[in-house]
Amino acid sequence: MRLLLLALLLTACTGEPEDGFAGLDDPPEQDPLALVDATADAGLAFVPGRWPDEEVSHPEYAAGGGAVLSDLDGDGITDLLLTSPFAPNRLHLGLGDGSFEPVQGSGLEDIAGVRAASAADLDGDGLREVLLFDGPRALLLPNLGGALFGAPRVLLETDARSLYVGGALADADGDGQVDVYVSAYGKISGPDDLHIEGQDRLLLGRGDLQFEDASPLLGDEAQLGGQTFVSAWLDCDDDGLLDLYSVKDFGEFGLPNQLFLGDTEGWTEQGAEVGLDAAMFGMGVAAGDIDLDGSLDIVLSDTQGRLPAFSMENGLALSRSAAWGLGSPDLERSLHGWGLELADLDNDRDLDLLTAWGYKERRDAEDAGVPQVNTLHRWTGERFEHAPDAMPEAGGRAWRSPLVADLNADGALDVVWVGVVDEPQVLLGVPNGNGWLEVKLEGPPGNRDGLGARVCVSTGGQELCERIGAGSRGLFSAVEPIAHIGLGSEGVERVRVEWPDGSVTEEAGVARNQRITVGF
Repeated sequence: MRLLLLALLLTACTGEPEDGFAGLDDPPEQDPLALVDATADAGLAFVPGRWPDEEVSHPEYAAGGGAVLSDLDGDGITDLLLTSPFAPNRLHLGLGDGSFEPVQGSGLEDIAGVRAASAADLDGDGLREVLLFDGPRALLLPNLGGALFGAPRVLLETDARSLYVGGALADADGDGQVDVYVSAYGKISGPDDLHIEGQDRLLLGRGDLQFEDASPLLGDEAQLGGQTFVSAWLDCDDDGLLDLYSVKDFGEFGLPNQLFLGDTEGWTEQGAEVGLDAAMFGMGVAAGDIDLDGSLDIVLSDTQGRLPAFSMENGLALSRSAAWGLGSPDLERSLHGWGLELADLDNDRDLDLLTAWGYKERRDAEDAGVPQVNTLHRWTGERFEHAPDAMPEAGGRAWRSPLVADLNADGALDVVWVGVVDEPQVLLGVPNGNGWLEVKLEGPPGNRDGLGARVCVSTGGQELCERIGAGSRGLFSAVEPIAHIGLGSEGVERVRVEWPDGSVTEEAGVARNQRITVGF
């Protein structure tokens, strides 16, 4: 059965859809959005975590761990790695139907105290290496195949009072190698040192799984400080060069969010000039073309119950929170927003918004008694509309990340919600007849997944685009580096890939309702 699933998942770029990724071709009368709870049948070997007895509030405890929802054994089926600073890491191999099989002895469970994780094929062998961030270290574990990982290589290590809490991965300089921006968060151990700053680092890939610390390309040590939770590689000024957006906690007291605009020489911090220097308790970031006007849009989350949203126009960020129905926090609940994800969950051509909510301290979660219900907002054409009936509620109080991928190859995106101490929730999307296309990239050996590339699909007179990335999805997490484009009732006119080095690949004559592979 597993071999059959593998054959179906490894779809070539052909004019006809393969059965393993076939959807319904008849357009629906409506475009319902529905997610059903499949947690009971997901086969997750859940080890309950726990917050420590101390009442402290910093990312070692408040944020918990992360997850990687990606093919980690090279069989074409999405797997799930769960990390935690309180329990051993847990690798689950996907079975292709939305369920998983836990495995032991992978080498991943041997690394203790992991906050964040990511994965990418860094040597071109078709297997994704895993990056783990355990606080003082950023580690790379080579993928040996067969769900086995080699001894960790230390990419970064610090004895300062800060923690490495994740990385955003892309070929940022266009040289064919994956680069990593490592987010750092200063330790908090009492009211007198709330603002100890971490020092973010930029690691440029040099081939053969080697990296060089090139942080000065972003600026001096002061510009690399702050309490960074997540970051993302974007193209805010639409010049074809990747920019870096760094989202900060405690921005009202220290450094606000930063935007490093890229040019041929490096990067320059321009957050204030562009209008993205939000001073907030920032926890999450998601980006895409929400309103289908061809420009980049960004949504953020914070611990004040807000969802700040911006649209880029002529190089400037314009606030869209109120206009898009995201401007008013729920004042009756103590909401703390964490990871975000923008994805076309109903394949109707536009992006929907998933947000994880959860108390930030153990005391709050135990004493307040009010669940922090995760939310789904559906785009209606002009604004977001809260869609609570589209998915079941989860009873946890400490959610952190929504992770999205098609787990069962039916063309409908599925969601895995990850929290601090609660069991992950697996929701399967329900196909509704809308068309879709998935695009997997085969880039150069040092960036086989094409991280940083832009995939655009021309359909129905519009161009729908998605940036391929890994890391800083949800919170401290990564997802499958595959573009998923909803088509509604339209077909595919053309697929265009803009690679990080500026080259372009185009494919025509592509049928919808399949996964294709586009080479460099």
